[in-house]
Amino acid sequence: MIGMTIMQDLTRIWHIVTTRRTSREVARDPSRARRTGLAGVALVSTLALSGCGGIYFENTKPVLPTLSVDEQMFQDTVRQDLLIEQSARDLAQETIDDCNSCSDVLTAIADHSIERSQVLGGLWEPWPAGPPSDAPTLPALPEPYPDAHIVARRAVESGITVLHSIDTLDDMDDRIAVSAVALGRIADGLRLADALGISGSEVDTWVSPAFGLADATPSSLTDEAKSDLATAIAGWDCATQLIPLYTAGPDSADGPSWTEYHGQEQTEKLLTLTANLLALDVPDERIPSCIGAFEHDLKDADVASPVDEIEQRLLSVSLTLFIKHPNLVLPLAQEESVRPLGFAQLIETLRYWNQLGAVPAVPGITITSDDSSDTAVEDAETGTPGDSDGR
Repeated sequence: MIGMTIMQDLTRIWHIVTTRRTSREVARDPSRARRTGLAGVALVSTLALSGCGGIYFENTKPVLPTLSVDEQMFQDTVRQDLLIEQSARDLAQETIDDCNSCSDVLTAIADHSIERSQVLGGLWEPWPAGPPSDAPTLPALPEPYPDAHIVARRAVESGITVLHSIDTLDDMDDRIAVSAVALGRIADGLRLADALGISGSEVDTWVSPAFGLADATPSSLTDEAKSDLATAIAGWDCATQLIPLYTAGPDSADGPSWTEYHGQEQTEKLLTLTANLLALDVPDERIPSCIGAFEHDLKDADVASPVDEIEQRLLSVSLTLFIKHPNLVLPLAQEESVRPLGFAQLIETLRYWNQLGAVPAVPGITITSDDSSDTAVEDAETGTPGDSDGR
């Protein structure tokens, strides 16, 4: 079961909480591995996929089990992150012409890749003590990518491929966990591309193929889709109130700073998007001001910066829309209509977040290991704000 509740007060737009199903027993069989995936502004338990054996013997010869579709996707995703980790780690030791920051960026990508692989439980190791004689083994990782340009491209393309496939996962928690991992990988690829000076037009060719829907028929807006869009619009509108406030710099004769310029640009695009959506008769659930509630939250929040927190929450709003409506295409402006709306907003947010702050390894969700938060789980499932919300 997954519970998704938007708090019914001024802070509700920013407090999207999804809750776990019953934890699966940690066992030596990946089909019974524990996977707890929660998304939104706050996660209330640890994501974990325990890589385990599940070996059985047939006529005395060891045989590996057949992984289910979701287990195979978890493992494929982990393997891709480990391949990027090894590639980035190796390339960070080399000198890349005209890219003084590339070594640091590649090292950060390698560290992020390890973190992402651990979120999904790591690589399945069927023979922890070493394979017995005649035992089947898993295929080795491919050879590392030979240059940083390929690492950037494959990080973006492989992450988008994962997003394109999440509707094959039956469990909503799994969709959220895998999507957040994919988004972190895409963000790292975009960051490396920027460091390498790769043109935006080339990066667009990495993004477009997986979700190129130029000939797609716009989706019909059901009542459920309108309701979910109304929630997303309210969240995006909160961001338009907060981004200018926290990216503004001192007045200068030279014009706005780099951060202020990108903050203004992101705000203008969000305002245009929300206006276009409201013109499609989507209910207007925007609130007059999100600033007070956000400032209240910051007092107790452990965040790197207010801008990072705004972008984190903005991404979680779009992630929720994407998970529920991965193929929602609307009759908007041409550049907005060729990709599913949730996906387009996820990529747009990652691009601006890379310019304005520091995207974490697994964006859009916050992972905690405090199992004492079971009360928060119950509150979210019953649709009532918990004590942690100050109510």
